[in-house]
Amino acid sequence: MISKKKIFERKGLKLAALVLVLALSLSSLGGAEPALASSANSPAKGGKPIGPPDGVAATDGTSETGVTITWTANGNISYEVTRCDDNPCTLGLVPIGSTTGTSIEDTTGVAGVIYHYYVVGCDSGGCRGGSNSDTGYKTLPVPANLTATDDSYSDVSLAWDAVTGATFYEVYRDTAADGSKTLLDSPASNSFTDTTAVAGDIYYYWVKACNAFACSDFSISDTGIQLVSLIFADGFESGDFSAWSIMKGKGLKVNALSALDGSMGMRVVLKNSKPKYVQDDSPVSESRYRARFLIDLKGLKLQNKKSFILMKGQGDTGPAFMVRVRKNGLKLYIRAQVKLDSGKVQSMPWVEIPKKATLVEIDWAASETGLSNGKIDLYLDEVLKGSVADAANETLVVDSVRFGMVKFSRKFTIGGNFKLDYFESSRFFYVGP
Repeated sequence: MISKKKIFERKGLKLAALVLVLALSLSSLGGAEPALASSANSPAKGGKPIGPPDGVAATDGTSETGVTITWTANGNISYEVTRCDDNPCTLGLVPIGSTTGTSIEDTTGVAGVIYHYYVVGCDSGGCRGGSNSDTGYKTLPVPANLTATDDSYSDVSLAWDAVTGATFYEVYRDTAADGSKTLLDSPASNSFTDTTAVAGDIYYYWVKACNAFACSDFSISDTGIQLVSLIFADGFESGDFSAWSIMKGKGLKVNALSALDGSMGMRVVLKNSKPKYVQDDSPVSESRYRARFLIDLKGLKLQNKKSFILMKGQGDTGPAFMVRVRKNGLKLYIRAQVKLDSGKVQSMPWVEIPKKATLVEIDWAASETGLSNGKIDLYLDEVLKGSVADAANETLVVDSVRFGMVKFSRKFTIGGNFKLDYFESSRFFYVGP
């Protein structure tokens, strides 16, 4: 029969063992490093654990393809590398691989995400313990094939190759290749339109690929430019004709009484049928020419059924287009004409023009090579009133423009005056509403 004393002694030993197991478990849970998986839980008989390696280091954004983990050899036969997506490892360990060397590359991570890496040493007794961790991450690839346009009058358009893992991009701009790179925007797609570029200025553009964790390095730059649309402006506000290349004939005036926009305008005083006009030589072999101006014809005294050329665009090969004014009864009319390669003139129908200040706009274009798609459009107060389409005029360009009482079809009675103002010519803007 066992005495009560021995029973209590045995129970005491069991309780002490239970307390020891519980203490070891709590100690393991509260450690600085996570419990690492191993291929053997205990060393071979008589084996002495070597322990984890020292000098564990992981690269920080030095590669687009992966993170390289290195460590110092310490006599182990091989090493097992694992990764935590957070710290502490609440999501568990992710195996990376094993090696007999002292480095390994993790290519499975998400670019920009910082991971915690651990290395376990393995010897004849198995794999035990875990190293101190080091953090590392791989960077996003640099966007490739960035292009910026140089053929638009309204903006500069950018495009580049999409980057896997990027959720947005950063677009930078500067006027110098070694400039400070100003951030323009952060588009979600691999394209961007710069509407803030100053026409005529050359810009350098760069792009970075980004996600919520990091951004790549800058891409290779590309240059872009928004073409200058404005060809010429009348300069009447200066009170003279200094902006114009030529002034021909008597009876041309710039004064406040002639203003239709601003404080100064031009008046054409008619005492005879001799030409009276100003000429602009700013165009340079333009295959597209657009112009707008204000005209007030209420002071004009024109013989019935007669017309004159109000505006003429011409190049080295002769006239390219004309705008004519004609009187028929008590009304005045206007129309545009296109000169063809054949030498013939193609005209739109006459349309009535009010005897008050009216905004006139024309849009002329030469035909593309091998096509008969030249044209001229005429707008009055931003409403399209007539066109000449399908014109075969590919050899014609505009190098100069005459404006005023340019030419009469024949001598006739004329008098009075009319006003012109707000003349601007452009390669792109100012046509239509």
